[in-house]
Amino acid sequence: MDFVKLMFQPETIAALMMVVSVAIIFMVFVKYAKEAPDLRSKLTKTQKSLSKLREHVKKNKESVAALKKEVKPLKQIERKLEEYAYEVKMILDNALEKEAAAENKKQIKEHKH
Repeated sequence: MDFVKLMFQPETIAALMMVVSVAIIFMVFVKYAKEAPDLRSKLTKTQKSLSKLREHVKKNKESVAALKKEVKPLKQIERKLEEYAYEVKMILDNALEKEAAAENKKQIKEHKH
C-alpha cells in the first residue's frame, strides 16, 4: 500500500516525467547522429539547387526588365497601328463596294441588251 501512495505523489510523477523526457531526448539524439551524414548531403544539394534557382530568377528579372523597355514604346505605337489598320480596312471595303457596284451596273446593262 505504501508503494501505491508513493507512486501517486507529485514528486514521483515529476521524477518519472523527467526520466522519460531524458530518454526521449537521448533517442532523438541517437537517431539524428545516424542520419546526420545523409542530412548534410541533402542540405548541400538543396543549397546548390537554391543558388541555381536564385541565379535563374535573377537572369529572368533582367530579361523581364529589358523586355519591359522594349514593350513600352510598342504599346504607344499600338494604337496608331490599330487606327491605320482600321483606315486601310475601310478603304479596302469602299473599293470592294465600288467594284461590286460597277460589276452590278455592268451586269444590268448586259441584261438589258
